[in-house]
Amino acid sequence: MPNPDTRVSLAASTRWRVVDGEGVVLCQDHGTILGVNAVGARVLHLLATPRRVSELVDGVCAAFPDACRTRVATDIEAFLGELLVLGVITEATEALPGGEAG
Repeated sequence: MPNPDTRVSLAASTRWRVVDGEGVVLCQDHGTILGVNAVGARVLHLLATPRRVSELVDGVCAAFPDACRTRVATDIEAFLGELLVLGVITEATEALPGGEAG
């Protein structure tokens, strides 16, 4: 399961769209199709560029200000763990600003 400093990005073969307020995800490499709720769709939107898990938590909390931050963090880490197993996302390896490796 990713930790708050792990950087993740959508896999190159992943495509997704919002349909009726929820997300539909297709991982072309594995033929995986998923349905996700509005929070999951927000996470996918944020992953248009590689981000740290902590940045995803910040983004979801900003979009859903009534949500408990601790619960959001726990749920996002679990969700990302599932997406990693399914091949929908990958851990990002590109260099971060300042020369830090991701």
